[in-house]
Amino acid sequence: MRISDGQVELRPFTERAANRQYLAWFSDPEVARFITHRPKDLADARGYARSKLRDPHCRFFSLYMLGSRVGTLKLERDQADEECWWLGLLIGDPAWRGCGIGPRALWLGCLYAFDRLHARKVLAGIDHANKASARAFQKAGFELRGDPDRIVAWKTP
Repeated sequence: MRISDGQVELRPFTERAANRQYLAWFSDPEVARFITHRPKDLADARGYARSKLRDPHCRFFSLYMLGSRVGTLKLERDQADEECWWLGLLIGDPAWRGCGIGPRALWLGCLYAFDRLHARKVLAGIDHANKASARAFQKAGFELRGDPDRIVAWKTP
């Protein structure tokens, strides 16, 4: 299933998508700074992708802009609340950062979560230093609240 607004598109992530381009995104200092899992090599990247694709509580997408793959979007169900999903976004291609893709991708991810997963709430954890991510979530309609470890963003239908 593909989800698109005409320019930004989410396509199901595949194990083949865990390729050298995907691995290279994690070498970018702006990505590495804010990502919790950084694959060390191609085998690790493929193993991570395989684990997410097999997880029935995870939906993992490749993010495309005008036909070019530029990042990923992931939704993971909260362990304590079946109607709550955690959303993560990675704009891996630095040429596309700051171009307005983030809010549009987040909006598409929320549409999927609310319509297909029957979510009642979508949450995200954002590092305090990641100002660009916080702005993207706000533009996508999320409410932000600071906490000692991170910013928590949430959206309801």
